[in-house]
Amino acid sequence: MSRIVSILLAAALTGGLAAPAAAKLPPPTEEQKARAAEAAAKAAEANKKEAELLSKSQDRVAEAYGARMKAEGKPFKPTPVAAPAAPGVPASSVAAQGAKPATQPAPLASPEASAAASKAPHAKP
Repeated sequence: MSRIVSILLAAALTGGLAAPAAAKLPPPTEEQKARAAEAAAKAAEANKKEAELLSKSQDRVAEAYGARMKAEGKPFKPTPVAAPAAPGVPASSVAAQGAKPATQPAPLASPEASAAASKAPHAKP
C-alpha cells in the first residue's frame, strides 16, 4: 500500500514541477526576428539550389536513357512536361493557357504478342 502511495506522490510532484516549464515564452525581440528571417531566406535559397541540381540530374538521366533506347532501336518518345506555374497563379489558369492534360500511354505490345512472350523461355541477359 505504501508503495502505491509513494508512486502517486512522486507522480503528483513530478507533474507539479513540470507545470512551470510549460509557461509561456516572451515574444521574440527584433534581433531574434531578423535572425529568424535571415535563416529562413538562407534555407529557401539552399532549397532552390538543391531543386535546380535535382532537376539537372534528372534531365541528364532522362537524356542518357533516351540515347540508350535509340541506340538499341527501341521506340522512345519523351513525355512533354508543362512549365511549373508561377507562385500565386492558380493551376486552372495554367491549364487554360495550353498545357495538355496527361493521357494514357499506348500499350507496348498487342495482347497476342504479350501472351506469346509470357510463354517463351526467359533468357538471361
